[in-house]
Amino acid sequence: TGDLSIFYPGISNHSETNLIGLSNGRGLRTFFQIPSIIDSLPNGSIIRNANLSYELSTDTGMQNYSVILDPVQQDTTILDSNIIYTIDPLSTIGYPYRVTGYQVNNRLVFSIKNILQNILLENESNYGFKIVSDEKNEPFHTIWIDVNDNINRPKLEILYVHD
Repeated sequence: TGDLSIFYPGISNHSETNLIGLSNGRGLRTFFQIPSIIDSLPNGSIIRNANLSYELSTDTGMQNYSVILDPVQQDTTILDSNIIYTIDPLSTIGYPYRVTGYQVNNRLVFSIKNILQNILLENESNYGFKIVSDEKNEPFHTIWIDVNDNINRPKLEILYVHD
């Protein structure tokens, strides 16, 4: 008389360790940090464009699949990657820095100019970013991001001007 759905995130049909999966139904998400850009760019720089991109695995079927990148708003050094948390321990900033990724030539691209400029100006802190599947996506669809491909590594491209 009813429907029963059981999600067990430990079950995966993908056993490669160089792939990170994003899926609502499996509870898959990822976290990453960008090293301090304050030391990398000259003081007073204005960021014109900043894109973070990841290579997708060849079998993702990314069409109409939204992926969200959201800056984390607290220190993450206390988190243990060996623990499976029952409640998401990462609170995020959200608007106006939350961005949706788009696909270009089998790469997932996020435009992160606004948050990086505010980190550079020291208006925001650099605690890292959480990447999740959009809640509007099909819950049983998983997208795979390749993080260890030596040729198509994750990239952060920043175009800036300085006087």
